[in-house]
Amino acid sequence: MGSPYDDAIDMCRDFHDAYCELYRVKTTDGEEINRIFNHIKYTLIERYKVPPAAIISKISNCISIYNNRYLNSYWSLIKKIYDDSKCEIYDISTEFDFFFYKEYGFVFNSETENWIKHFERKRLSPNMHDADPMFRAIMNDDLKIFIDLSEKSSFHPNISIRLTLYPSNDGREYSLLELCSYHGAASCFKFLRSKYNSLITQTCLRFSFLGGNPEIISECLKKIRPKEKCMEYAIISHNIDFITFLMNEYNLIINLDHCILHNNIQAFLVYLDQTKDINSCLVASPAFNLPPLVEHLISKCNDINATNIDGKMALHIATECGSMKTIKILISHGADVNAKDMNGRTALHIASRKNYDKIAKFLVSHNADVNLKDKNGKSALYYAIMSNYKEIAKILIAHGSNFDEKNGEGKNFLHIALEHYQAEISNFLINHGVDINQKDNNGYSPLHYIAASNSMHSVMELLISKGADINAQDNNGKTSLHLAASKEHSIIVEYLITNMADLNLKDYSGKTPLHYAAMNEITNSLKLIISHGADLNSKDNMGKVALHYAVLNNRKNAAELLILHGININETDNIGKTALHYAVVNNNIGLVELIASNKADVNLTDNYGKTALHYAAAKQNQEIVKFLILHDADITIRDFYRKTASNYAKKANLFNF
Repeated sequence: MGSPYDDAIDMCRDFHDAYCELYRVKTTDGEEINRIFNHIKYTLIERYKVPPAAIISKISNCISIYNNRYLNSYWSLIKKIYDDSKCEIYDISTEFDFFFYKEYGFVFNSETENWIKHFERKRLSPNMHDADPMFRAIMNDDLKIFIDLSEKSSFHPNISIRLTLYPSNDGREYSLLELCSYHGAASCFKFLRSKYNSLITQTCLRFSFLGGNPEIISECLKKIRPKEKCMEYAIISHNIDFITFLMNEYNLIINLDHCILHNNIQAFLVYLDQTKDINSCLVASPAFNLPPLVEHLISKCNDINATNIDGKMALHIATECGSMKTIKILISHGADVNAKDMNGRTALHIASRKNYDKIAKFLVSHNADVNLKDKNGKSALYYAIMSNYKEIAKILIAHGSNFDEKNGEGKNFLHIALEHYQAEISNFLINHGVDINQKDNNGYSPLHYIAASNSMHSVMELLISKGADINAQDNNGKTSLHLAASKEHSIIVEYLITNMADLNLKDYSGKTPLHYAAMNEITNSLKLIISHGADLNSKDNMGKVALHYAVLNNRKNAAELLILHGININETDNIGKTALHYAVVNNNIGLVELIASNKADVNLTDNYGKTALHYAAAKQNQEIVKFLILHDADITIRDFYRKTASNYAKKANLFNF
């Protein structure tokens, strides 16, 4: 029997070999690229069920960036994978999406369209550095061409360059020596060092593990001590000699997250062999989606519920990765199905957030508590509803999830679904008995949410058909009709009215829906409300009718409609003002003309004894003063201060016309 490392690597050998070959592409030969594709297809896609889109994303966003000399080869692999699978790609770099545009005439991400002209100007191509002989000489380590270029007057040995399709350099540009390190260009590297004494940087050392040239690595190590990032680049290189060298000579620790991110199962197992930290390896192992590996580690560990620094155990990781086989293995060996991570989330929370309905069903069938809440007070059902995951919601509700519970804002799950415009899930909740009249902390019922949003009309119809209180009032006394009437929501207004919404119900300020439609000049809603018999002369707590508010807000069309349908044009509010008073105060000659021309009493006085003419004079508005006098305004009326309108005129000639 071999060592634990040997046993584990043997069971993962084909997985390791496939990813190793993918990360270490060193060919441009068409037949060789086709062989690599077939290896990836058979091993990763068909045997280990790695989604083709995931491999394309990994190549475009990661692998090719660390080995860009063979960018064209990676592009060929991506095309072969795409042509074979026709998969939908949700995560692709902007550069590779541009290549898709040039090859296939479309992009996967609409944001790429904003970059097309930029990339075309830059002549971006999978053929790296075709347009720049200096960078191409470095990439090919062509010392003769590089020396020839360096002898030109335009050459600057300390130039800094910003390039795409290279790894991040902590926000800095790249030096020529760093590019030599990246490409393993030992001859060009030594030339720059000997002739120009180019500075060896931490980036040179990091990149040297990608370039893989022992001479460059050795020269860099004479000047720079390696740090954690060097180990990550060694892991990316899939060169186990570099990894063990850094472990043994510099005591650098393998980061398991880096092993997973860069698909390096061998480095992962070297960590296990060196540290014997079986629990940490078990927790992380499901991310590789290799159930036999997980089972192997379970046989060696003493705590199947061990956690990582984030409080996650293997079951959490397996659920995040959607690995049903691994989940079954873990639960069969006693994994705690209700254990929480540092955020208070269980595996069921994670399955709900990821829309893994089959996993959710399996978890609840193995006693997952559907009502457990995370640190934010959210249950698994909350996440299903937020994302409109109907199947998950069905499973959770069928297993006793409490959909009527309120959150801190007093909202139940129907409120939340409506707030996020989730019509399908809202209908589902209504049909399964959610409290359709429950109010949140603002007094909003589900109907209020629909009226305010002007959407989900089918949900409104279902609510009303199920007996929702159409006249329910919020904390301000507003009904759904008040809310709909104050906005351009005429379809909802009409539906509410035809279903017996009270047109004349007042909110706590005394306003009816008509008041709000008038003050906001919602013409269609105004017509509907008036045509269905609303009381035009209903007053609010300040004694104002709808016409007062139309005028106060300079809504001429609304005022015209109200006058046309017979509103009392001389109605006064609690301080005795008519609509005409307010039209004058607002200096709105158009409204003054409209009101006065429709038999308004221009000489009515308010509680201060003032007529409209008094206010026009105080406003120094000669146009309105003239209009009112021509319409029989009495210039002799005195207010409670014994003043006539002319006494308020600051300009001596205001009445001279």
